[in-house]
Amino acid sequence: GVNDHDWATPDHEFVAGATLVPGGGYAVAGETRGDPGRYLDLWVARLADDGELLWQQGYDGVGWDTGTDLVARPEGGLLALGTTGASITSSNDAWVLDLDDDGAVLWERQFGGPYDDRASGLVLLPDGGLVVCGRRGRSPAVGDYEAWLVRLDEDGDLLWERTYGGASSRSLSDVVALADGGFAAAGHDGGDAWLVRLDTGGRILWTRTVTEPETGGTASIVALPDGGFAVASWTESSGAWDRDAWVLRFDKWGRLACGPDAPCDVLTQADCTDGDPCTTDDCAAGTGCLNESTGFSCDDGI
Repeated sequence: GVNDHDWATPDHEFVAGATLVPGGGYAVAGETRGDPGRYLDLWVARLADDGELLWQQGYDGVGWDTGTDLVARPEGGLLALGTTGASITSSNDAWVLDLDDDGAVLWERQFGGPYDDRASGLVLLPDGGLVVCGRRGRSPAVGDYEAWLVRLDEDGDLLWERTYGGASSRSLSDVVALADGGFAAAGHDGGDAWLVRLDTGGRILWTRTVTEPETGGTASIVALPDGGFAVASWTESSGAWDRDAWVLRFDKWGRLACGPDAPCDVLTQADCTDGDPCTTDDCAAGTGCLNESTGFSCDDGI
């Protein structure tokens, strides 16, 4: 059967992310306002297998706080991601909290620039570190931002960060780690859905955009066993506020030809000298080379 549960305080809760917990059960993250008139707090709840509430906790940051994603550590505990700031529209920073099995804070980190920065997704890496994606404000103007990727070590200390600007505002909504040590992320470039393939240091290997009227960009990305990607979002192409689910299937080079109607090419990994053409239609994220079919340099960045 299906278990249906809700957990409420007198005013407001919203769930933005969920994860399975090793050993059983679930955890969710979002926002709560336990008392009317308060600012929002980042909220994490731990649930049993049947959905019963084990514990819940609100975390008070700078002022207006919200949770956007979380992952479970294999050895126990949770990493929660969110945004904290003075208001809902300005002066926000990314916020990462490392929590033990009972929700107590082991460490927390806030990072960002002088303008409105938002964190949307995170992925846990084999070395215990993590990568966070989102957007970073590039001016005081509302809606003027660039895509943002941040690499932290297992203690939450910054290793590197990269921004990816364009003619229009860009943002990354979700990120996945890949077997070759690189990453793939999905978001929006202006009004287009945007898929980005990155190397181990966050440098762009290639990008793809897909135009759909009134798209919401992209919301999440999944790496597939054949090396391709599935990206989910929504579109209002049927009319204002008449939203449809929108799923895109890419091959490992970001081509939309993959799917039941057109099988993907089988690509093999190539080791190449930096700047030399690849001998196959592929290149490794840890090395630099030119893709023969596209002409893209795999270590160009932007």
